[in-house]
Amino acid sequence: RKRFSERQAEQWWAENRARVYEQYNVRMVEKSSIGVGHDDASH
Repeated sequence: RKRFSERQAEQWWAENRARVYEQYNVRMVEKSSIGVGHDDASH
């Protein structure tokens, strides 16, 4: 399952960590805000 060597993985993360976290955080914020809105409206 290991496609990258340790060094390659570290290098990839160093380059892409910010982008990955940005996308992940945006998705989480959208989901949580929409979910809270629906919960408040239904309850």
